[in-house]
Amino acid sequence: MATGVGTMWTKTISLVPLPAFQIHIINQTGQPTSLAATQIQVEDSAHRGYGLMSDYVAIKGRFIADMLGMAPSIANDRDLKEKLLREIHQIPLVSPAVTVPPGQTWIGYLVLNTDAHNPEEYRAMMTSIDSFVVRFRNVPNGKASKDFEFLLDKVVSKIQVTCPWDVKQPSLDACEPMQLATQKTELRGAR
Repeated sequence: MATGVGTMWTKTISLVPLPAFQIHIINQTGQPTSLAATQIQVEDSAHRGYGLMSDYVAIKGRFIADMLGMAPSIANDRDLKEKLLREIHQIPLVSPAVTVPPGQTWIGYLVLNTDAHNPEEYRAMMTSIDSFVVRFRNVPNGKASKDFEFLLDKVVSKIQVTCPWDVKQPSLDACEPMQLATQKTELRGAR
């Protein structure tokens, strides 16, 4: 919820483009594990590849552009916008700059660069996808390197919404979710 002078609005927004995946990297080697030479590839069930968004400047630019299109009240509220941009900068991103010390676990987000810029475009995109394959190539593993591949199946969760009396077609833009749920993916296998 955000407030402005004489105005109050509620909006569910994503700070990064969706889908994004939370990644845990557990370094069980005796030396730091760096992603500097690691290649990451993401492909959906229709064999479409996705680029990654791994720098804050690109993600912040995308966030502002998306907000201008779907939530101008947020984009035009300077204080709120600056607070949200600071929050984005606190999100740990999978990037070549990530180094995990020995015996430590790093948790961050793999953010995809998609053409979905609002909830309708995201739902349309996800309707055509059953799963994703995430591949990490050339991950340091002690003195050698290793490849990892993860199949992530899509799981759809239904939610209930409360809508104003004049809404004819329920949507998350026009109605309030009774419980916030997101489309999730579950790890089905790793090779």
